[in-house]
Amino acid sequence: MKRFAIQLLKFAIPFVLLFSLFLSDFPVLNYEILNSELEEKIISLKIDTSRLNIIIAGDSRAERQLMPAIFNTNTGLSTINIATTGCDLVTVVSAIKKKYADSAKLCFIISASSWQVNDGAIDHGYLSLNCFQKLSKIGKFILYKKYLSELLGMQVQLFKEFVHSVVGNRNCLRIDSNAYPELGFIGIEGRFKVQDKSSLNTLLSNHSWYKNNSNSGFRWAIFQNSLKELEKINAPCIIYQPPVSSYWKSNTENSFIDIAEMDYSRKVTMEIQKYKNIVFFDFYSNDIRELDDSMYYDYQHLNRQGAEIFSGFLAKKFMESYECR
Repeated sequence: MKRFAIQLLKFAIPFVLLFSLFLSDFPVLNYEILNSELEEKIISLKIDTSRLNIIIAGDSRAERQLMPAIFNTNTGLSTINIATTGCDLVTVVSAIKKKYADSAKLCFIISASSWQVNDGAIDHGYLSLNCFQKLSKIGKFILYKKYLSELLGMQVQLFKEFVHSVVGNRNCLRIDSNAYPELGFIGIEGRFKVQDKSSLNTLLSNHSWYKNNSNSGFRWAIFQNSLKELEKINAPCIIYQPPVSSYWKSNTENSFIDIAEMDYSRKVTMEIQKYKNIVFFDFYSNDIRELDDSMYYDYQHLNRQGAEIFSGFLAKKFMESYECR
């Protein structure tokens, strides 16, 4: 009986994969899937459409590193933070189009880290459903050729989200501004501990952001299309590559990680020059002197103290960039 079950499973797998391919052509493609935490923040954090607003968005290095209160104080503009862990530029642009149709009174500051264009960064949480649904069939199989079960899982998850959207059940989203006492900012205390060389090398070689680095493939093309869509929104936008600790930089200098980050900086700098409403700040290549290692809770994320300094610095850069508005 056990042998029969194994044979049946082997026989069924190709059909399951073919079915997952069929799902990629399902009408779900006409409904851009956002993650529920992002939608919850957008619903909960209201904006005053009669005045100019700053909306902070992107991944964890905006969620935990940019404080709306600092921006409000330094710019005089109402500011909220809708960034969430693992939220890529692709999803942010879809959210802006879907949730902020009238962008006349909006400015956006978006954290976009290098993993967002790496075809190898497909560990859980590093390839959004929104980005996944924009991949071609070929693209999906190339990215997941060694992980077909994960491919099927993503297809099933995509289909489930589509069903939720059709029946009106978006994972029981709450609408509660009190859930975000700091207007969406989530500060982290503490500082990182220096690791021994062996542990650090293990971390570097297995880091989810840099696995099988491929920064000029499918995800880069999708990233480029997102910039084009952002231009059409025609709202002032700052996209930034976040800073990292000097400890991290000193231990990755001239490594494949450093090369990947520098390549990302170069590519995004060149690409964004095409768009008048988008400015790019590269804080990986251009260190902020005030941020020392004591201001990071891990090698790549600022703690609350660092977030306060970084927020003030970026608020000043914002005012310099858009002083004419």
